[in-house]
Amino acid sequence: MTTPNPDTLCPGCFADKGQTNPCPHCGYDEQVGRGPLPLPHRTLLQGQFVVGRVLGKIGGFGITYLGWDRHLETLVAIKEYLPRDLAGRSSDRATVAIHSQDEGEPFRYGLEQFLREARTLAQLDHPNIVRVRHFFEANGTAYLVMQYYQGLSLAEYVDQQGGRLKEKAAVQLLLPVLDGLRAAHTKNILHRDIKPQNIYLARLESGGVRPILLDFGAARQAMGEHSRSLSVILTPGYAPFEQYHRRGKQGPWTDIYAAAAVLYRLVTGEAPPEATERREEDELKPAASFGVSRALSDALAAGLAITPNARPQTVQAFHVLLMTTSATPQAQPASTTPPQPASQPEPSPPHRDPEPALTGQVVVPSSMGAKFPTWLGMAVLMATAVMGSYWLAQQPETPKPSSSQPVQVAPPLASSPPVAPPATTAQPAAKHSQFVVPEMVTIPAGSFLMGSPADEPERASVEGPQHQVKVAAFELGKTEVTFDEWDACVAAGGCQHQPDDAGWGRSRRPVINVSWNDAQTYVAWLKRETGERWRLPTEAEWEYAARAGTTTPFSTGACITTRQANYIGNDDYNNCGAKTGVYLSKTQPVKSYPPNPWGLYDLHGNVWEWVEDCYHDSYKGAPTDGSAWTQSPCPGRVLRGGSWGTSPWALRSATRSRSVPGGRYGSGFRVARTLTP
Repeated sequence: MTTPNPDTLCPGCFADKGQTNPCPHCGYDEQVGRGPLPLPHRTLLQGQFVVGRVLGKIGGFGITYLGWDRHLETLVAIKEYLPRDLAGRSSDRATVAIHSQDEGEPFRYGLEQFLREARTLAQLDHPNIVRVRHFFEANGTAYLVMQYYQGLSLAEYVDQQGGRLKEKAAVQLLLPVLDGLRAAHTKNILHRDIKPQNIYLARLESGGVRPILLDFGAARQAMGEHSRSLSVILTPGYAPFEQYHRRGKQGPWTDIYAAAAVLYRLVTGEAPPEATERREEDELKPAASFGVSRALSDALAAGLAITPNARPQTVQAFHVLLMTTSATPQAQPASTTPPQPASQPEPSPPHRDPEPALTGQVVVPSSMGAKFPTWLGMAVLMATAVMGSYWLAQQPETPKPSSSQPVQVAPPLASSPPVAPPATTAQPAAKHSQFVVPEMVTIPAGSFLMGSPADEPERASVEGPQHQVKVAAFELGKTEVTFDEWDACVAAGGCQHQPDDAGWGRSRRPVINVSWNDAQTYVAWLKRETGERWRLPTEAEWEYAARAGTTTPFSTGACITTRQANYIGNDDYNNCGAKTGVYLSKTQPVKSYPPNPWGLYDLHGNVWEWVEDCYHDSYKGAPTDGSAWTQSPCPGRVLRGGSWGTSPWALRSATRSRSVPGGRYGSGFRVARTLTP
């Protein structure tokens, strides 16, 4: 193969144009001046990368170029670190030099952050985060070389669609972005500037698009904290209140606010009011006032809460809200495939053949194809995708467990009876005054270590610190409460809410679209009818029963598969084999999967389960006697177990989520009963 002559490659598209100008292929005129700041056309970096035209606008913290990799003979995007307030181009038109000695220290600090995040993001092989191929220092600064995509920004696409998207399409586009954000957060990287302009829709040959998160903001944030105001990185309407202050506590909840603002913009056609204005007088219109479903409107309200503690604290928790809005097939997982015909027979879950998974891909309306500028290769200006930020609570590395076998807990405290699997303690369902008593299993008293260890893969800080808890014997529902059991309550007048089954069927499927308040109504009805002490399990009781004598991430060991639980099998967990390609996209009848060692079904997956406790962002001060941790007021209640619409990490015994007590986001519950002394 003949090596192209760099002198005849067009810097606008890198096709061979000979000596012709403008380029006959793309029309780029390289003789048009572009100012003194960008590198000259065809500058060679590292003896490998040829610099072309500037992509997009020159930013305040760097310049992104179209580039050509001479070794691989392919297009790339090249990001140059160049904070204009601190430095400029020297007379040699290559070297970056600081304006004065006073700028040296903040320039170097930002440069260190730029490279630090580059090293971290280069290890993130996620389809919805730009791929960093190479990074290096040269010309007194640093460069990132990234994969180049053809497509357009989400902002441009929304404009093409008339200014707003249908609820289903909007959620489909955002979920893959959230999964990429989750991956970044596991590396302690914050984005800090999520907005429609920073989400890029890369066109795929298959006809779909891949949403890609771009333009992380670590170097900008680092310099803002180090020297100047943070206002330069704020986007009004998308930045939460804590970003307006140097000492504002930022974390995953900061990105969640921005992600919720993006989705709000997509489905309403309007960006939320600026956070500083909302702080004084909140004039945010509920998304429901624009015709959005009540469930999604409530989820957006939670994500856009002004107070950080009132928002979902992790991307996983926000993902749960979106996946369970109305519990309809509208919200697709991060890996989506075209829907199957409704008439296709559904095999039993544990034996279903794997389905193809198109990771991070979303199928978009055909109208997009006609308007999709294939020439627009806007190399994902996420060049700065390397610029995330480390929040204060650093998480440790997560080595893989050495064995996939369950690890038994240490012997219980001396004062506790030995923990043994319940034998024949499950009582059969019985008719009770024209209603069905849920089938129960007696859980023996004992003690266990609650929470996850610091080295558990994909753990969150809210799962610690680990602490020893003593649990008294109690009874727990063998399965989640079913539609049959709930509908009996409605028929008897004990429950007023009639939850939608999303068209999946009722009968022995777990009831969905019930709030924590609804669950309390159900247990109150059971109390009245039986005179017994029915209730929701406490969070400690739930985890104790879910672990069933193990200390591994799942009661099944260090891994779980779609033959053992209902979840998104298009995703893996710690490369353990949880990725099977099976995704059923709805709940399954209870007892479809094997029980845990204590005879309990579906504590991993199928549907999120309410517990009694108020949500706290750590276990500091948590009870150690197995009782519920409550407070007044209690803005958030705890959900446990993961669901049909979550990745396998969410099924871990220690995973915690939360929602508002009145939220009906597809969640269900199982009941507990206090044993009479």
